[in-house]
Amino acid sequence: MSLRGPFSQAVSDAAAALVKEAFFVVAAAGNDATDASRWSPASEPSLCTVGATDYSDSHARFSNFGPLVDIYGPGVGVLSAKVGGGCFLQNGTSMAAPHISGIGAYYLSLGKPASSMCTFLQGLALNGVISGVPRNTMNLLGQNGIGA
Repeated sequence: MSLRGPFSQAVSDAAAALVKEAFFVVAAAGNDATDASRWSPASEPSLCTVGATDYSDSHARFSNFGPLVDIYGPGVGVLSAKVGGGCFLQNGTSMAAPHISGIGAYYLSLGKPASSMCTFLQGLALNGVISGVPRNTMNLLGQNGIGA
């Protein structure tokens, strides 16, 4: 989900209900440079919450962080489709989350279970390669595992 709002128990509960029904749910961590626990749906622990990196595999200055961020994806200068045609470059954790969703969708198509997908993707991720990651935040850069 590429959406963010102030913490809402109702939003968190709705997202958690999807996970309980065996959906793999990815949430953008948010772009406030604060702890992701302050925002929904990123604050729901059962989701796979994604932070953003920049061009140099550094923690993007705007990306939310903290113990609820499970994994990072590219979030700066991501080529995006424009309404009405064409493309433009976009920044944000809403750009990073689809990268992780796509990798997850690929492995779901191969029969990996949704219930453990985030943990599986963390196992494939490059560990310790992101610079500037705030304390108490995972240093895992999502990748597809092919050629790793």
